[in-house]
Amino acid sequence: MKIVFTILLSAFCIVCFSQSYKTVYEVVSITEPQIFYLNSKLRLGGKTRNSIKVDLPENTIQWSYVFTTSLSKQSSQINLKDQLSDMVSSLPGGIAAGLTVGAISQIIKPTGAGVVDVYLARYEEYLNFNNGESFSYIIEGSRENFKEGSILVDDIKSGSAFICFKNPSPTEGIYVIVEVAAIVAKKEYVDEWTLENKQKLINSGEF
Repeated sequence: MKIVFTILLSAFCIVCFSQSYKTVYEVVSITEPQIFYLNSKLRLGGKTRNSIKVDLPENTIQWSYVFTTSLSKQSSQINLKDQLSDMVSSLPGGIAAGLTVGAISQIIKPTGAGVVDVYLARYEEYLNFNNGESFSYIIEGSRENFKEGSILVDDIKSGSAFICFKNPSPTEGIYVIVEVAAIVAKKEYVDEWTLENKQKLINSGEF
């Protein structure tokens, strides 16, 4: 009986020493790159407002959206996911401290051509915005009179949010290009059956 118990204990120790998980951080695109047109206030037809729904992945740590504006419809790739991935991998202390607003401002993007107002809102306030009614918004993720911007958000990390764009110009329409990405924590299997751990197990007298 003692022999069986010893064998089972040894097998348990082997599993404990050989299997573990670590937290890794991955950047994922939340939406496809989007481009849309916002009409001016005085022009008939079209609309001066548009919104993008953001469904945040599970275990989101931080997320960012980057936008720029153009007077013509053109394919402008910001490659936000790749740029964020490079930032995360180059952090000296890892992502634990989080990215900063200063770091996000270094995201390379085309220079904007005309200003827009952009507001981060939850569902009910998004409905009010869409209907042209008075609405509240989350200051951290909102900007007014910006030609382009790189916005970092960590006040909202779960559920859905809406990025709401408005053209404040009375006479000039504008194209808006937007990309959204999140930094997500994931568990990754690590095989720790190393010579060092094997020696520890042998020294413990259980192997």
